[in-house]
Amino acid sequence: MFKTLIVALDLGDDGDHALSAVEVLASTAPVTVELVTVSYPGTPTDADSWELERRAARFAGSGATWNVIVDTDVAHALLRHVAERPEALLVMGTSARRPLNAALFGSVVQDVLRNTDRPVLLVGPHVEAGGEPCTSLIACVDASDSATWAVPAIVSWQETFGSRTLRVAEVLPVDARNAAAARHHVDTVTSLLAAQRVEAVAIVVRHDDPVTGLEHLADELTGAIYVAASGRYTDGRPHLHSTTQELVRRATRPVLIVPARPSLPMAATVDGVERCVHQSFHNTIVSPSA
Repeated sequence: MFKTLIVALDLGDDGDHALSAVEVLASTAPVTVELVTVSYPGTPTDADSWELERRAARFAGSGATWNVIVDTDVAHALLRHVAERPEALLVMGTSARRPLNAALFGSVVQDVLRNTDRPVLLVGPHVEAGGEPCTSLIACVDASDSATWAVPAIVSWQETFGSRTLRVAEVLPVDARNAAAARHHVDTVTSLLAAQRVEAVAIVVRHDDPVTGLEHLADELTGAIYVAASGRYTDGRPHLHSTTQELVRRATRPVLIVPARPSLPMAATVDGVERCVHQSFHNTIVSPSA
């Protein structure tokens, strides 16, 4: 269960992009909100403190707090801060650069994702301000084994926000013939969720573009948020294509990213997932690579 939303802000002109989504979430569950920014050592923090305090006033009802962290490594500072709060969910606004641009110019979001096994809620550039209460969750499934990694995060989300509608969806091209395999993928995740007493509806969406297909599904629901377990988007390598990253870049809803770590123990059985749920999101900071 999530008890705190830690919102990372860069205090730039478009740095408040995630705040509207956080306001909606904070209005639907008894969570606290903490705003954080990272300041370089030796830089006066008075201006940053004033900016955070001003933004915290938006959350007067939930009593938001704020914190200026002093560090030379923004991603590591955020991860260390979140690791001290095992029931916190990190929220970040992102421009979701294409993989090549992120590799060339760097990305704090990708640095965070490659060094944590905690879920991170990303608010992409096309997520509109305001929005409806978050009452629907769409778990995105594909042919890889990573989808099962999202189960603990979905359970925690349901315990916190109590989404009334949960869809487990895989998108197939219109002319694809492997519908039976896709049905097996979504049914597997649905069964794992059922073992945690979380009800979900399995669905196979037909569309040649995965993001457009998911957006059409989300249009049918109220206050949808996506959840996706990803290996490519979170391994720090410059892949030329990542469906999850493309979803964050183009979607009009926030995306809850769950890093899929092959090196971490994750059994794809009901009992294994149940144990993982009980142990989820503890001891999660991974030392950044040199």
